[in-house]
Amino acid sequence: MVSSNNHTSTSTNTTAYVIGDCDVSCMKLWLVFGGIVVILLMLALYLCVPALFRPRRRRLSTWIEDAKSRKKDVTTDTYKRAMEYIRTHDPNDALPSTEKQHDILNTKGYTAWEFVRSGNSEVTNNGRWVEFFFKSTEIKKESMIQTNYPFFNPRKDIEHEEIMHYFEVTVKKMSKQVNTIAIGLTTTPYPYFRLPGYHENSVAYHSDDGRKFHNDSDGGVSYGPTWGKGDTIGCGYRPKNGEVFFTKNGEDLDVAFRVLQHTWYPSIGTDGSCELEVNFGDSDFKFKHARGFGPGSPLLSEHHKSFVALI
Repeated sequence: MVSSNNHTSTSTNTTAYVIGDCDVSCMKLWLVFGGIVVILLMLALYLCVPALFRPRRRRLSTWIEDAKSRKKDVTTDTYKRAMEYIRTHDPNDALPSTEKQHDILNTKGYTAWEFVRSGNSEVTNNGRWVEFFFKSTEIKKESMIQTNYPFFNPRKDIEHEEIMHYFEVTVKKMSKQVNTIAIGLTTTPYPYFRLPGYHENSVAYHSDDGRKFHNDSDGGVSYGPTWGKGDTIGCGYRPKNGEVFFTKNGEDLDVAFRVLQHTWYPSIGTDGSCELEVNFGDSDFKFKHARGFGPGSPLLSEHHKSFVALI
């Protein structure tokens, strides 16, 4: 009897264990199946409603695309405004009289030239130190400045082919928000909210891609190396042939444009905060061949008459 009871008890326990094992196995299968279903549902939602799961990625891609097309967007947004500005501001191609030019050069020399504040800029140290400032929230915005006087004798009314007008700009500080610094020449009036090179009667060499621009808002033309903080960029004009050229750290980058006769004003523009130092010939240029020249006409200065005679 005892043996029979023990056998029955053992059978019962074995059956319980089998049932228990079956429950555990079934539970595991249900968990696996449920997990697969959940993953499939999440995948379906991820593919069908990406905004719920990928807002950061979407924002990042938007910013990247915006950065890539920044110059184009700025140009598009400001083009009509710039055209309206030109329509409401008559062009001024006049120069001071010969007597006035003579007086300016012999009284102040090249210290008479200085950049004039406009837009998002501040000018100090007699126009030799230029600071552009933009709020971090300001995007797709540009600012440019010109000098108070243009290059003197801008046309073919000179005799010596080596005469040039020239100035240099050194990038002292450059914030991360800067996309482009543009150095070049513009006529007046010129839209202060548009980079040199983009609009009518302007030329420039741009920092971000090393391209040259002449009345061109569509991307410019390949020209020289890129440049930035610590670099000194020079811009020169040979009025005899209407040649505009640029230099980098004293090295001539060759002629950028030819046959451009205008009353040119030295110009700087940017789309971000930066600080720049300007040299109009008050101290030695890095480009040695321009030493002795500057923004004024050498023919009207006794010092430069002597210099030209030695060339």
